[in-house]
Amino acid sequence: MNENQLNKQASGDDSLSMLVGYFEAAEQASESYREEAEGWRDYRNGNQWTSAEAATLQKRKQPMVTIDRIGPKVDFLLGMESAQRSDPKAYPRTPKEEQGAEAASDALRYVMDASLWDQVRSECFDSFIVEGLCGVDIQIRDKYGEKCIDIKPIHWDRVFFDPHSRQRNFDDAKYVGQFVWLDLEDALLQWPDKADALNATMSSETGQTYEDVPRLRWADPKRKRVRIAEMWTQEGGKVFHSTFTKAGVLERMESPFLNEDGQPESGFVFGSCYVDRDGNRFGVVKRWISLQDEINKRRSKAMHLMNSRQTYGNALTGEKGKLKSELAKPDGHVELEGDAKFGQDFGIIPTTEMAQAQFQLLQEAKQEIDSVGVNAAMSGTEQRVMSGRALMARQEMGQNELGPVFDWFKSWQLAVYRKVWNRVRQYWTAEKWVRVTDDERNIRFVGLNAPITLGEQIIENMKAQGAEVSPDMERQAKESPALQQVVGTRNNVAELEVDITLDTAPAIASLQIEQFQGLVELAKGGIPIPPTALIKASSLRNKDAILEEMQGGKQDGAAAMQKLQQAEQMIQQLQQQLQEAQSGVMVEQARGQ
Repeated sequence: MNENQLNKQASGDDSLSMLVGYFEAAEQASESYREEAEGWRDYRNGNQWTSAEAATLQKRKQPMVTIDRIGPKVDFLLGMESAQRSDPKAYPRTPKEEQGAEAASDALRYVMDASLWDQVRSECFDSFIVEGLCGVDIQIRDKYGEKCIDIKPIHWDRVFFDPHSRQRNFDDAKYVGQFVWLDLEDALLQWPDKADALNATMSSETGQTYEDVPRLRWADPKRKRVRIAEMWTQEGGKVFHSTFTKAGVLERMESPFLNEDGQPESGFVFGSCYVDRDGNRFGVVKRWISLQDEINKRRSKAMHLMNSRQTYGNALTGEKGKLKSELAKPDGHVELEGDAKFGQDFGIIPTTEMAQAQFQLLQEAKQEIDSVGVNAAMSGTEQRVMSGRALMARQEMGQNELGPVFDWFKSWQLAVYRKVWNRVRQYWTAEKWVRVTDDERNIRFVGLNAPITLGEQIIENMKAQGAEVSPDMERQAKESPALQQVVGTRNNVAELEVDITLDTAPAIASLQIEQFQGLVELAKGGIPIPPTALIKASSLRNKDAILEEMQGGKQDGAAAMQKLQQAEQMIQQLQQQLQEAQSGVMVEQARGQ
C-alpha cells in the first residue's frame, strides 16, 4: 500500500484521522521541549559538555573539567522526598462510616504495596524535578478470577498531551497519551486481526532511513518496528480509550472507569512541576543549567591559564615551538640563541591575574548554585561555624523555597490515590481480604465486602460498649448454629463514603526537635511535665505503642474489678441472646412442619 492509498484509507475513518492528528500535533509542538529535556537529563547524569565543546577544548589542549553540582542536588531532593512521604488515609464523611474509613485506608495501602509504590513514585519524582513531567497508568487485570489494580510508571519521553493544556495536572487537556515502539512480529501477535493496518503502517515508511527512534514517524523499517499510541480523549462529554497506529485503530472503547461522582474518567494520572507560557513543562534542573556551565567552564579556563604560558619574542629568539614546549614542562629548560636577551627578545606574558579572576568568579558561581534549591545547610555541607538555631533557620529557608515543588508532587500523589480508590470501589465487589502490616509486632487482615453473622454482630456490639469478651464467648458466637445467620456486610466498599487525603506529617523536622528539646529543659528545671507529653513530643519510633503501654499500666484494681463485672453482665446477655435465637429457630422449624 503506497502513501496515497494509506491517506485515503485514513481519511475514510474519522476516528483514525482525529487520533493521528492529535498525536502528530502533540509531537510537533513538543519537539523543542523534548530536545531540551534530554539535555537536562544529561546534566543530571553528569554529561555536561556537548560534543562541539569537547572538540574545541581538545583542539586548544584545554582540560575538560566537570564539577557536578546538579547530580548531588537531585539525589538530595530524592532522599528528601523519601523521608517526607506520607501514606493515604480515608476519613469518614459520617460517624457511622468511621470503621469503614479505616478499612478504606487499609485497602489503599494494600494496593500501593502490591504495586511497589515506593519505587514507582521515586522514579516519577526523578522525572518530575528533572524533565518536569511524570505520569502513571492505573490498570485493571484479572488474576485467578480476581480484579487486581496495578500502577505502572510512564516514562517522560513516551508521554504526549494536548499542547493547549496549561494546568499542572492536565485537567484542561482534551487528550493525553503514551506511545511505545513494538517489533512488528510482537504487534502482530498482540493484534492478529489488525495485520493489515500494522503491515500498511510498516510499508508506508519502506525505502527511507531514520534514526533508531525516529521523530514524527510511525515505523522503523531498519529495525522492523511500528509505533503504537495509546490515548484517552474527551469527546462530547464522554471519555474514550483508543490504541492505534498510522493505518488503523487497534482498539477503541468508552472508558469503563468511573470517578467518585459516577462520571467516566481516564486511567492516566499526569503531573508537572512548572509550566511556561507555551505549555512546556520543566523541572528545577533547568534553573541550574547556566550556573553549572559557568562552574565547569571557568574551572577549565583557570586550569588552562595556569598550565599554559603566553610568550613574546622576535626573530632572534630561535625556534619558538621548542621554547614553548620546554616552558610547558615542569622541569623545562629554555636556551636563547645568539645575542637574544630574556625580557627583550623573548619573554613570558604574566597571566596570573587572569587566572585569579577566573577563580574568583568560579567561587561566586559555586556560592550561587549552592544557595538555590538545596543550600549547604540542608545538604549537610555547610562549612561556616553557625549556631544550632541559625543552622536550622537556613535549613527551613531552603525547605520553604522547595515547598511548592513538594506540594505539587503531593497533589499528584493524591490524584493517584483517589483514582485508585475509585477502582477499588468499582471492581472489588466480591469478598476480599487484604493483609495489613502497619504494626511490626503482628500482621492483621481486614475483610472487604465480608458477610457479618448474628454472632459476630453481637460480639462487635459488646466490644463497642467496652465490655470484656472472653475466648469462650467468641467460640460460642462462631460455633452456635443459631448465630450463623448473615445479617449484613462489613466494609462494603461500594457504599463507603470517604474522603481520601494524605496523612499529616511534620513539614519541618527541626521544629519538632527544637520543641522536644525545650520540653526536656523545662522538665530538668523542675517544671512538672507529664511523661506522656514528653513521649508525644519526641520522634521515638512506635511512640503510640509506648503511650498505650503507659496508659494500660496505670489502671488500678478498682478499674479492673469494674471491667470484670461488666464482662459477667455481658456473658449473661450473650447467653440470653443465644437462648432467644435458639428458641426462634425451633419456632421456625415448627412452623415449617
